[in-house]
Amino acid sequence: MEGGKGQFIISDLSSMEDTKAAAKSITKVVDRLDVLINNAGAFFPKYRVTSEGFESTLALNYLSPFLLTQYCRHPVKPLL
Repeated sequence: MEGGKGQFIISDLSSMEDTKAAAKSITKVVDRLDVLINNAGAFFPKYRVTSEGFESTLALNYLSPFLLTQYCRHPVKPLL
C-alpha cells in the first residue's frame, strides 16, 4: 500500500504470556487495526513442551496466532 505504514512487534510467540504481552503492545500503539499478519511458525522434530505445558509446535503454529487474533480483535475496523 503506497503511503501506508506498518509496525513490527517482536515477541516469543511460543509463550502464551509473551503472546498476550505482544497483544497489549499492539493495542497500546494503535487505535484501529486494519491487518494483523500472524507470521510465525516452526517444526520441532523432538517433542518439547512450553513453560505453560503446551507442545511447542502446537503452541507456536496454532495457539499463539489464535490468541493474538482474539486479544487484538476489538481494534479491528469493521468492513461494513
